[in-house]
Formats: sequence, structure tokens, C-alpha cells
Amino acid sequence: LKNNFALLANSCAVLAAGNLPLFALSWIETRTKGARNTTRLAAPAVTLNTKVGGLVVGVKCKPVKFAKSYSVKYWKDGDEGNAQTQVGKSSQVVINLIGGELMNFVMTANTGTMEGFPSVAQRVNVPFD
Repeated sequence: LKNNFALLANSCAVLAAGNLPLFALSWIETRTKGARNTTRLAAPAVTLNTKVGGLVVGVKCKPVKFAKSYSVKYWKDGDEGNAQTQVGKSSQVVINLIGGELMNFVMTANTGTMEGFPSVAQRVNVPFD
């Protein structure tokens, strides 16, 4: 009985993923207070896709644990001062680019209050129509 209860408690803890109020719904008492995750999130591993369509680049990464949103920063090669940013899910499409231009893309995973570490910048030529 003790082993089965331990397995049940462990399963509830995994499903709650650090959310103490959600775990409290299981009526299993905890020994300590919940600790908030205040560390910066790791840099995501980014892949680019140029086969989405003309003048469009797809940016995708594996989901990062505790991430609420993802920011994609992109700029024309050698012109990082005019970088643009868009916020969305772990899979995004950047539209209205100029065909043939060499563009740099960087993605970060964000918590509700903090931006994570940036990924390695990746370069790709934007496909034509």
C-alpha cells in the first residue's frame, strides 16, 4: 500500500510540474512551501524552414520547460541595429521579408516576467515568390 501511494504521489507531482496549488488538489500534504522558478531559461535549439512559401521563413524550436512565450528577433545581415521582434509560440512564421536577402534569426524562450538566454544566430537567404 505504501509503494502504491508513493507512485500515486509521484505521478501527481509530475503532472503538476511545480505548480503547488494544482498539486494541493490531490490532498497530499507537502513538507515545504512551493519555490518559484526565478532562473533564466536555457537557449532553445532553433531550426529554420525556407519551404513554407515565398518571402516567408519558418522558425521553430523544441519547447522549453516553464516557457510561456517565445521571441524571434530577426534582422538583415550586418544591420542588427534595425532588428525586429515578434512574440508567439515555439513554432512561428516570419512574413513580409524581401526575397534573396540574407537574414539572421535568434529565438529566446520567455517566462511571464523574464526573457531567457538567446539561441545561436542562424542565417538564411529568404526565398523568392
